[in-house]
Amino acid sequence: MILFDGTQFIAVGDGGIVLSSEDGHSWQSNAISGTTGFSAIATGVLEGTPKYIAVSRDGSIYGADDFKNLLLKTTLTATLNSIVLGAAEAVAVGDTGKVGFSSNGKDWQTVDIAPAANLNGGFFTRGQFYALGSSGLSLSRQTVKRG
Repeated sequence: MILFDGTQFIAVGDGGIVLSSEDGHSWQSNAISGTTGFSAIATGVLEGTPKYIAVSRDGSIYGADDFKNLLLKTTLTATLNSIVLGAAEAVAVGDTGKVGFSSNGKDWQTVDIAPAANLNGGFFTRGQFYALGSSGLSLSRQTVKRG
């Protein structure tokens, strides 16, 4: 997963590697200890959350205001594939229909959605969250009901 935070590109991957580049050609490497690898990273200005939130396939969620110092915040019982930040919450999506929600980046609530398809990504637009999954599955925030 790669993102642009307004000043530089940031990529995350296996082994806890975090790469950064201001120009997209020359990259600096940084390893975060204690993780087997990241599947996605997001950045945003959700009040009360770290500037950067990263997820891993083992369900771990990391956060920090400096992406070079990501710290473990919590672990969900889910294989997480992607994370997005909206105006009011962070949403992590994963395999078998697992979705995690947080308004502060520390406290997470998980729900299982039906059908239990693998969710690979998501995005916010016009105040609405959309999740994208295998076999062309697409779900909106109205479909995802929290406990």
